[in-house]
Amino acid sequence: MPDRDVVTGPAPTPAGIAVLEHHADASWPALETVAVRGWHLRHLERDHNTRPNSALPPLDPPPDGEQLATDLAMVEEFYRARDLPVAVQVVHGVTDDLAELLAGRGYTFAVPSDVFTGEVAELAASGRAGEPRVRVDCPPTAEWLEDWRAVTAEDEERTAVLGRSLDLVAMPGLGVTVRVDGVPAAVGRGTTSGGLLGVFNCATAVEYRGRGLIGTVVREIAAWGRSRGAARSYLQVGAGNDAAKRAYRRAGYSPAYAYGYMRRDLPGAG
Repeated sequence: MPDRDVVTGPAPTPAGIAVLEHHADASWPALETVAVRGWHLRHLERDHNTRPNSALPPLDPPPDGEQLATDLAMVEEFYRARDLPVAVQVVHGVTDDLAELLAGRGYTFAVPSDVFTGEVAELAASGRAGEPRVRVDCPPTAEWLEDWRAVTAEDEERTAVLGRSLDLVAMPGLGVTVRVDGVPAAVGRGTTSGGLLGVFNCATAVEYRGRGLIGTVVREIAAWGRSRGAARSYLQVGAGNDAAKRAYRRAGYSPAYAYGYMRRDLPGAG
């Protein structure tokens, strides 16, 4: 189990952030991942989320020195060959030198995001596992995926891509749906391994927001994670999504670190 102070806390360490980021990769895998010289080059499909179409650099220690220029050439060629812009994930306070170098090469910062963490026991403490309006699928099923599509109003293609990604998840997983009057109103899913519980794909349908349903989703996932020995939980949220961040704080999470992506359109790609 990762040490609590290493994984997160007031000043999470690069080693702890690396553990968490690789856990997140395994929880929401790209359809193609190439690991080379400490980099994880991820490819999902065009026009989908940035994370699975981005390169995760080494974090402990972060890349620097003469080797970095060679590494960046490798990264750029990987995405050029797949007809994609290149995106490199950067973590505030860990890869600042890399971000500065990329800015000098014409990259721009995009998709600012925050990672929140919390103690699983506290997150689950007020849960009411098994309440009638909550359905759990272990692992997430095709029915849960359809609930996610209904709640998020995503199209069939994006739903299918998420389904293909979930098929690649090797660790234990759980899908949660909260129903109101028989209608899917809020969803989320969790994964756990090594004492960590990741929470993903949380959403509330527009007409049901403001009712605290995400808190119910989180508590149900946390109760499941606790039963499997998870001690610490994390989730990722857009930096500008203040409503979601308030909901996660109420559920028992607090900010741990920030990340985003340095992006650049490449000649011959896209």
